[in-house]
Amino acid sequence: MTPPDERETRIPTRPLCARCHRYIVIDSVAADDLWREVIGETHGPGYICADCFARAADERLIDWTDGLSFRPISLAGQVAVQAAALRLLPDTKGEGRG
Repeated sequence: MTPPDERETRIPTRPLCARCHRYIVIDSVAADDLWREVIGETHGPGYICADCFARAADERLIDWTDGLSFRPISLAGQVAVQAAALRLLPDTKGEGRG
């Protein structure tokens, strides 16, 4: 795991779980009503890994098996997403991006 001080200074190549701060390799998508019931808010607190989501649901005895889908996130795909996002950032040094 990356030390906290390094996590703040580098661009991650994968999303981090907002709870356990591990990189998410398998993305999980919950139905909106299930997300609200388990997490307690509609939009937030950010990415939650499947392990943390399942743990939160299990602590509340919420059946999540039919309301959660999974999608792998390849490193190559995530790097492409990050590169595209960087190209959208404003140029603050006058050098241009992308």
